[in-house]
Amino acid sequence: MWRKPLRRARSASTGRPRTTRAKEADIAFVVVAVNALATLAMLIYHAALHSAWHDAQTTGVMLGGTIHDVRTGCRQPGYAVSGSVGNTAGDRQAFRVFLLLPMVLGVGWYLRA
Repeated sequence: MWRKPLRRARSASTGRPRTTRAKEADIAFVVVAVNALATLAMLIYHAALHSAWHDAQTTGVMLGGTIHDVRTGCRQPGYAVSGSVGNTAGDRQAFRVFLLLPMVLGVGWYLRA
């Protein structure tokens, strides 16, 4: 009987809603699926772009703009093609992440007004 109020207080103190085991399983499935798809993209993109005869600059920009993983995860498929492609992909990824701050601040300022 005393467990329900204690559970409510614990979820209120942590600032997150109560979750059921089924919801936790759904969240775990989504995290695993997204990571698996990102890994698959890293394995396929470099081969597909390299076989499509793109130059190093275009391939690096494509890899850096489409792989939504950490910077090293973005560079490794590029380095599988060549060193300049890996550098371009990493720089593109860093620039994309750098632009998140002004974008978030701008959207927040717009919604606040």
